[in-house]
Amino acid sequence: PLHLAAIHGHKEIAVLLLAKGVQIDKQDKGGHCALHLAAYYGHVELIKLLVDNGADVTIKDDRDRTILMFAMETRKVEPALFLIAAGVDVKQCDDLSTNALHLAAIKGVTECIEPLVRAGAPLKARNMFGFTPQQLAQVHKNNETLQRIKEISRAQENE
Repeated sequence: PLHLAAIHGHKEIAVLLLAKGVQIDKQDKGGHCALHLAAYYGHVELIKLLVDNGADVTIKDDRDRTILMFAMETRKVEPALFLIAAGVDVKQCDDLSTNALHLAAIKGVTECIEPLVRAGAPLKARNMFGFTPQQLAQVHKNNETLQRIKEISRAQENE
């Protein structure tokens, strides 16, 4: 039931379920917990509720994808920014050596590029196929994201 509340953003139902002692980090057959699903569907208030009630922000699914990656996958900026500010490990990679910065570059989530880099996401990291975030932004024709990555790279080189 908590998974369904997370998918649909039903915060009130989640509050009731948590009060009844539902397992907050219970994972389904794919390794998804309620926090994965709330991030995927962009329900930031539900994410905050789950985190405030002790949800584990480090849980990965069966492909090693993090909660933050789920937000990036569906271009959910507000949940991603909340998770970054909450201190999730932005360097973690999935089974394809893809991290959240790679996904932001692929999906064109320009608003998250700088916060990810400030939190420690490496601009030069390569995924399993050898692509850096800059190359992924270019391949996927996310020009605004590409320009932001280039600006941050130049600033880092000048430091």
